[in-house]
Amino acid sequence: MKKTVRTLALISVAGLMATGCQKENIVLTEPSAIENAIVQSVCYSINGISGQASLANDSDWDAFLDRMMALARQGYNVVIYSGNRTVGASTKEIVTFTTTDEDEAKQWAKDMTNQGYDVQISYEPKTGIWTCIAMI
Repeated sequence: MKKTVRTLALISVAGLMATGCQKENIVLTEPSAIENAIVQSVCYSINGISGQASLANDSDWDAFLDRMMALARQGYNVVIYSGNRTVGASTKEIVTFTTTDEDEAKQWAKDMTNQGYDVQISYEPKTGIWTCIAMI
């Protein structure tokens, strides 16, 4: 009887050890949303000093444009480059937009940049007028 109990105990322990050594099933998950995000690169110039920003979504665009508008409000010369124009291309079309509504100016600048225009933004504090000039 002792031999039977020992044998069963050894078989049980061996069975537990064997299941503990099995490989884990690896479940592959879909790539994260960050890996799938399309990031748009936008170049800009502040008083002639160039920079670049990576914008992944509308929130990034809004935050970027808020910074650009704040700089223009302080008197800086702000230009946003679309990056869609080939180097050395001449300016063929100029579109000027003026408004007293900052949000309207911001949206116009975003739309024109996405259409391939370079956009210069300025603000006149005495009149409260935003002037946006799009060039292609």
